Amino acid sequence: MTLDLEDRLWEQLEAAADREAARGYMARVAAATSGLLPAWKLRAAMMTVAAAATIALVVALTPDRAAPQWSVERVEVGGTRLSSGVVGHGALWSYDERSGQVLRLDPQTHRVIARVPIPSSSSGVTLASGANAVWAVPSSPVTHSSALRSDPAAVELTRIDPRTNRVVLELSLPAALRPVDMVLLPGAVWVWGQGGAVRIDPARMRTTTPLIWPRGERAMGFAATDERVTFFTDFGQLVTFDARTGERLATVPLDGAETGEDLVAVGGEVVAYRQGGELASVNPITGRDRWTIRLDGRPRDVTMTGGRLWLLLAAAGARAGELRALDPGDGHVVARVALPTDDSRSISPAGKTPLITTQGGELIAVQPPR
Repeated sequence: MTLDLEDRLWEQLEAAADREAARGYMARVAAATSGLLPAWKLRAAMMTVAAAATIALVVALTPDRAAPQWSVERVEVGGTRLSSGVVGHGALWSYDERSGQVLRLDPQTHRVIARVPIPSSSSGVTLASGANAVWAVPSSPVTHSSALRSDPAAVELTRIDPRTNRVVLELSLPAALRPVDMVLLPGAVWVWGQGGAVRIDPARMRTTTPLIWPRGERAMGFAATDERVTFFTDFGQLVTFDARTGERLATVPLDGAETGEDLVAVGGEVVAYRQGGELASVNPITGRDRWTIRLDGRPRDVTMTGGRLWLLLAAAGARAGELRALDPGDGHVVARVALPTDDSRSISPAGKTPLITTQGGELIAVQPPR
């Protein structure tokens, strides 16, 4: 009876898999164990191995179930050109370049709930959402030309109360700052530009440090934590300061770096892109790499949100882009999301996932599988 069952099992295995490979494997098992086990134990062992092989073959031959799909939704508002999107306080917030207003949108219907005028003499406005406030500051992209305006216009950081949808406070920033972006931390708002960075206490709405800047160099990128801030400069260096005292802590070369616009703080390191398609997590004090990965090209934008490092990617000539999530600890890919367009330009933190802004003046919201 036992031999008949074993024979039938062998026939099933040979029908489902390569006959010679299966026989060769079992023969090696028999040869290795024939001198060590009694005959009845050998038959039992053979049956166990054969049963395990059958299960493995069934699993291997069973089609994979469809992987859970991310939802991707385009957000359009007629007559507007949206940019700098953020999520917070139960709404989508975006700056409309045509009207010069911050728009509050219903996240389900995308209907405009409120409009908040923001004075701006720059090419755009950067938004951030934190506890009890939405922040807005006029901003301009990093200028790679060596020539900068000698008389930069003064700008103001604006605080919007999401309960009333009104501007409640404005803070004048140093004219030399030339704002590019903001970094929002639990107890601080950092506004940085090519002329340096300032830390603002969000509770008292005042600066708590003088202008911090890498003297003699121009800031091309910026990353901040509670303890320290790091600039990538036009000299190809990472320059790090104490976040509270402004003391200069370290200066290290960032070998092969192409730009620092995508500099992101990840724990005690910063993530930066190097020429040749390499993304690296670098210790800004020692200059040593924690990890590196290869990419097909430079990301259009990088941000940290929801405990993941998110990259906005678009291959040359591709008709669609890709949103990719990495484990910030080792750089391994944990998610890939195909985008419906190739004109995405930036991403902003938005809870578990980022919010994407397109060149065409739309937002793209993505949600993880449920």
